Amino acid sequence: MDRTEVTPTLLNALLRNQAAIADALQHLAAWAEDNGHSPVAIAVRDRLQTVERSQSVIGACVGALMQPR
Repeated sequence: MDRTEVTPTLLNALLRNQAAIADALQHLAAWAEDNGHSPVAIAVRDRLQTVERSQSVIGACVGALMQPR
């Protein structure tokens, strides 16, 4: 892999991982809520809002980095 491709490729992989982790946490929050642990579900969803807010910014930056120069 060319050195100029490393940063955007790495950031893209991190973005995919962030999305997968956020999805898994959403499922855990739903499970917690279904099992009577609403405070846990609320706390998880509250923290996920931070992830979701940054995800679009990170995605836009990765997209810009992957554009040919």
